[in-house]
Amino acid sequence: MLPFIIPLPDFVCNNNIDKFSHYFEQDMTASDAFHHDETQLMRDPVTLMLLANPRICPSLRDTNNMYEKWLVEKKEFPNAPEMFDGLEQVVKECNIKYSSMTGKCFLQRFSEDVDDQQNLILQICNPLMTHVHTIIRQAGETAFIDYSGSLDRYYNPVFFVYRHYPSETLPLAVWITSNQSQTCLES
Repeated sequence: MLPFIIPLPDFVCNNNIDKFSHYFEQDMTASDAFHHDETQLMRDPVTLMLLANPRICPSLRDTNNMYEKWLVEKKEFPNAPEMFDGLEQVVKECNIKYSSMTGKCFLQRFSEDVDDQQNLILQICNPLMTHVHTIIRQAGETAFIDYSGSLDRYYNPVFFVYRHYPSETLPLAVWITSNQSQTCLES
């Protein structure tokens, strides 16, 4: 078992693990599987009373833990080279797709070489964000960066870069990175 995987509580029975593994294999996320299972239980008046029983209906936290464990067992370690190869392919496809609309993506792969450690950086600037950059002269002056802790996957924080404008807050970019240091964000 990998150290970052939180062990499942004893009350999460094998039937639930099998049931949720089946949901995950159908490309459901942890949240999708949790709500799907909860909805199934709510449809039956007999099982409706069982929603409070964690042996029958695990909490969202337990479902997330099952999902993380399932990802590691079935999809390999999340920072495997295959993940970066797939991510590079998606970035190339997005750059080709949005090149006529001035959108752009950038990826710096994660590397733990002794001589040169590179942090993961994925920067996304879709056509709307590019349009904001071209229209508003002050777009280069970042007003604030919002770190959204609830969106991080595989412990890579997600940053949303915004610029204040009288009408509303306008998006400038999205960064996903493996490090929150100033040098990483400036690179």
